[in-house]
Amino acid sequence: MSAAIELSLASGFDDEGGPIAPRLAMIAAAGFTHVHWTEHWATDVLYEDFYTEGARRALAAAGLRLLDVHNGEVEGARPSSADEAARRHGARLLANRIRFAAVLGGQAVVVHPAPFDLTAPDAAARWAALARSLAEVAPVCRETGVRVALENLPGPAPAEYFRTVEALPPEVAGYCFDSGHANLKGDPDLPAKMGARLLIVHLHDNRGEKDDHAIPGTGTIDWARVLRGLAAAGYSRPLNFEINMKSQSRPAPEFLAELFRAGGGLAARRGALSQNS
Repeated sequence: MSAAIELSLASGFDDEGGPIAPRLAMIAAAGFTHVHWTEHWATDVLYEDFYTEGARRALAAAGLRLLDVHNGEVEGARPSSADEAARRHGARLLANRIRFAAVLGGQAVVVHPAPFDLTAPDAAARWAALARSLAEVAPVCRETGVRVALENLPGPAPAEYFRTVEALPPEVAGYCFDSGHANLKGDPDLPAKMGARLLIVHLHDNRGEKDDHAIPGTGTIDWARVLRGLAAAGYSRPLNFEINMKSQSRPAPEFLAELFRAGGGLAARRGALSQNS
C-alpha cells in the first residue's frame, strides 16, 4: 500500500476510555496518520490548558496529527437544548472544543444538530436554540479558523439541517457526512448536496438496521456511491473512520489491521476516481 495514503481513525475506537497514549500508539502502529478526537464526546468535561498540552504531547509521541474533534454533549450541556441554561453550557463546551482543536491543528468540530424527535412540538425551538448557540461561537470560529460541522443523523436530513448551516458564513459552519447514519433510512447522496461545505466524514458500515459502526465492506453501504459523492463535493482531506470494537472479540491490533486494509482500499479507489474524472 502506498505510503502516501493518509487515513484517520476516531480515538475512541475501543469504546473503553482510559489512557489515550496506548490507543494512539496502536492507531499509529496500524498505519493511520491522523486522529479524529472523540474523547469525552458524551460528557461535559471542559478541557484546560494542561489537558490540551498533554494531548499535544501524546499525539507527537505517537507521530499522529489531529484531523478534527468531536464535540462533547450531554443532556445538561447541549447546543440545541430547549433549556436555556443547558444550551448556554452547551455553547460554552463547543467553544472549548473549538479552541482545543485550534491549538492542536484541527480544522473543525463535529456537532450533533438534533438528538431529539424531529416531529416533537418543541422541535422548532430546538433548531432555534442550535442557531443561537452557533451564532455565539461564530466569533471563536473566526478567531481560530476552526469551523463547526453539523452531522447528519439517521433518517432523512430535514430542511432545518441545511438552513441552519447555510444561514452562517462558510468560515463558521459546514457539514459532517456520516455514512452509517445515511444508510439508516437516510440519503446516501448527501455528500454531493453538502458540496464545498463538507468538512468532515465519519465513515463506517452497517446493514441498514442499526448503527453498527462496522468496518467498510462488512455491511450494505454502496461505497462506490459514497466515493462519487465525496468527489462531487470536492472533499480531498484524509478519509476518517468512526469505527468501534464493541462487537469484536479479537485483539485490537488485528482489528485495526483489517480496518486499515479496508480504509486503504477506499483511499486507493478514491484516488483512481479522481484521476479518471
